[in-house]
Amino acid sequence: MSEIKALTAALVTDIRDGLKTPQEAVAAFEKITPGQIRTGRIYEQKSREQRIEQYRASKGTRITIRQNRIPFIDKRFLPGLWLSQGLIVVGAKSGRAKSTTASNVLAGFLRTVPDKTAIVLSNEEATDAILERTACILLDVNYGDYYAGHSSKERIVEECVTEFVIPRVEVVEDGKFNTSYIDDVQSVLETAAIDKVGLVIIDYLQCITQSRSQPNLEAFQVSKLLGIYLKDFGKKFGVPVVCFVQLSNGSDGADFASRVQNDKTFVNHSFLAIEIDPNFEDKCAVFKVHKDRFFGCTGKEVTMDFKGGRYVMQGDKPEDSL
Repeated sequence: MSEIKALTAALVTDIRDGLKTPQEAVAAFEKITPGQIRTGRIYEQKSREQRIEQYRASKGTRITIRQNRIPFIDKRFLPGLWLSQGLIVVGAKSGRAKSTTASNVLAGFLRTVPDKTAIVLSNEEATDAILERTACILLDVNYGDYYAGHSSKERIVEECVTEFVIPRVEVVEDGKFNTSYIDDVQSVLETAAIDKVGLVIIDYLQCITQSRSQPNLEAFQVSKLLGIYLKDFGKKFGVPVVCFVQLSNGSDGADFASRVQNDKTFVNHSFLAIEIDPNFEDKCAVFKVHKDRFFGCTGKEVTMDFKGGRYVMQGDKPEDSL
């Protein structure tokens, strides 16, 4: 009832200050509908000038979205499909290449967007693994060999990390921020909504299970709040937020949303939803587009080969790869 109480107090003040007669104050109060009284919230229709301002602000956001668009892994992945309108959901079953895909998205961003930075909220991989995996993708170094200590290019990878990747990528993993708390995730995202940041990666949703401000919330309730927050975030800012989610081991049917663990409504808040289906024997992965609100790619699939930690378009020659 806070808005009703505030309005009542303002009317009383206006009467005391001689700004309104008691009759005018009563007339103003009588305009409040029973529904508004029940909810305690008052909606006042906008003036023409306010509607013009709303239109211009919305158009400004749309222009920002176009400027901040980036490809998914590779600009040839699906021509015309871009990451830009806010929340992008990328899902896979446990142990099925979520973090690997996140690094490939990050490497693709670093290649194609020279003047922006990225923020990675990691609840999965350590900082050094994220940065080195990304550098290996950029340098075409086999990450498996590098990780096992069998690569002769360790110095080159470390130089790429320190000289190229780190200046443009911040990994939020430790310190005073704990990204298993929704409050900390929101704080990072609000920091990311500035001109220099062009990409946010969350790896991954199911690890965000707690709330500092509402400690009694269950994990699925936290997930629902995060989905609503990200939807609003996407409407307000043109920064793409790629959120990796874990899928249940149930049916592999088209009902992607129902397979997202913790929250079956999370996908509703996204404009794009992609599933990763890796084939480790054939060293490839099928990317299935389950939802695409803007580019007409719903139902399409893209198969990419997997070479030493990198996704490459099938049929690419080495010089054509990512």
